[in-house]
Amino acid sequence: MKLSYLLLLMIVISATPLVSLSLPSQALSTTLVNQINAGQYPTQLTYVIKYNISNKTQTFNLTYTVNVETQGNANVSVATNAEKLVNGSVQYVFSFLKNGTYQVNLIEDPMKLTFLPYIYPGFLYNSTYGVSTPEGAVALNFLGELNYTLFGQSVYKYNIYMDNGLFGSSIILGDGVLYQFNTTYKGGSLSLQLTDQVLGSSPILLQSNVSPSSVMNLPYIYSTYNFSDVSQSLLPSGYVEYMPSTLFGNGIMTVEQAYVQYVELEPVTKAYVPVTSQGLPVSFLLEVGNESNLTLPFVPKFSNTEQIQYQQMIFKLNGTSDGLYQYVNRSGVTLTELEIEGNGTIYQFSLYTQGGNHTYIPQYRATLVGNRFVNGTVPPIVSSSSGNLPFKVISPMTSLLITIIVTVVISAIIVLLHRPK
Repeated sequence: MKLSYLLLLMIVISATPLVSLSLPSQALSTTLVNQINAGQYPTQLTYVIKYNISNKTQTFNLTYTVNVETQGNANVSVATNAEKLVNGSVQYVFSFLKNGTYQVNLIEDPMKLTFLPYIYPGFLYNSTYGVSTPEGAVALNFLGELNYTLFGQSVYKYNIYMDNGLFGSSIILGDGVLYQFNTTYKGGSLSLQLTDQVLGSSPILLQSNVSPSSVMNLPYIYSTYNFSDVSQSLLPSGYVEYMPSTLFGNGIMTVEQAYVQYVELEPVTKAYVPVTSQGLPVSFLLEVGNESNLTLPFVPKFSNTEQIQYQQMIFKLNGTSDGLYQYVNRSGVTLTELEIEGNGTIYQFSLYTQGGNHTYIPQYRATLVGNRFVNGTVPPIVSSSSGNLPFKVISPMTSLLITIIVTVVISAIIVLLHRPK
């Protein structure tokens, strides 16, 4: 599917009756979640698949059976009859759907048809946004809340883009279960329809001794710089914001990430979901993971030791300056440098590559500028649609008369001033 067509569909407004929004536009503050509540996760989902290609409709069944373990992990058994006979051998109709048992995490595996078409309900927002985890990503464009319930749940309409390349309109229930999904597949139309669901009757405990620290309760705004081949130096490229939002008891946490772009008449916060090679633009990206694989604006449990770990890399202390601890990591021709405040906040992140003369050339830098959330819309700078000019237009004849009169007056003054005495 072409990206231009994808982006066009992402802004289509549904004609389905909608009611006022009950979902938040994003997480409002850092929260601690110690359990997934009863009724907020499935134990069994049953679907009917209809696939129309070459004017022929095929119907298949699909069932997900969820056996919950501990800390949000689960074994999911997938059973489908979406099979076909090719040259005497049985093959699956859809490359993303096969029978089997899969290990999933109910928080880190959002909306995957292969494993489980479910997203943790706390990740549902009335925005255009993305959810990215170590296991994959999904982009959601909120269209509205429908004015009825299904299976006793609130009903939300989204355009959705999955990391297996499928994109289409969908209905998601308030419990995070995919109720309906319409897309295209290999030249045919594909429809997935939920016919029955069974929800968990007891909470899933996420037991741990974790708690939000003071450095988690603030947004972090960084100015960013990228290397320019023209100037052979770093040039300003914008701003990026990181906002820690949810800490789960099992150690999983979320960080909202948004890039500030000064584009006329567009929201100033933008991010990209890694569901296409170019990345899909959204209002913000919700990164989900643990301390070792998230892009955090601070080093957890920081102490000014000779060696620290950040983003699965080992950094060694390289000195101190102006109250900042400088750490470096060297890997091949790449050097990564962190400047860290005493409370663990990363003041500056720099990335260098080694040049031909063995000197390190800066490629990227992010410098902390404050803890103020940036939001809003950039006003128009120039508008060609307005018919009102900032001055009054006079007729050509009036303009000519004024020019003649002014010229005569000036000429008369010059003659008088130059009369012989």
